[in-house]
Amino acid sequence: MFFWELMKPIEKRSKYWEGRGDRIAKLAGYINKIAGAPIDESQLAVACYMHDFGMAFMPITLLHKQGKFNDYEFNLMRSHVYKSARLLESLNQWNDAREIVLQHHERVDGSGYPLGIKEDDICEGAKLLAILDTFDAITHARAYDSHLQISKKKAVIEINRIAKGQFSTKWMGAFNDAMAALFMNEHTK
Repeated sequence: MFFWELMKPIEKRSKYWEGRGDRIAKLAGYINKIAGAPIDESQLAVACYMHDFGMAFMPITLLHKQGKFNDYEFNLMRSHVYKSARLLESLNQWNDAREIVLQHHERVDGSGYPLGIKEDDICEGAKLLAILDTFDAITHARAYDSHLQISKKKAVIEINRIAKGQFSTKWMGAFNDAMAALFMNEHTK
């Protein structure tokens, strides 16, 4: 897939990114399937690979910064959604993927960014990607996060703990069903 190939060198920019797009895309496809495939598979896959494309334009020192961002740095990091969406803007066949990318940091209570929109205005793909972006972030090390990576089971518990106001109830249900099935499958091996 073109977008997977496009992201490979970008993911190599930081040891914290390697394989991120692939992990998220595979899990998104699985959860979407469990939910009855309400999101177009191709659009979702492209969005999963491209959602952090804009991070390629961030200074590597910022990406690897330990500790808290100042306001300027925080706003610069937030701009990655616009940069990511811009790439897909001129490719009309990827309009749904562009919308997912643009909205993946929105929250159902309206406290997200960049638009501050609420649940009914957030596309389904962005609601799912928001959960998986967080899940991947807390199960894999990142330089600019103060937490240590945690196990997948603990991550599911943590995401459920913080879900209210942040994540879609519908997609949390699908996420929990999928993770339960994956954990059961791992247990029976």
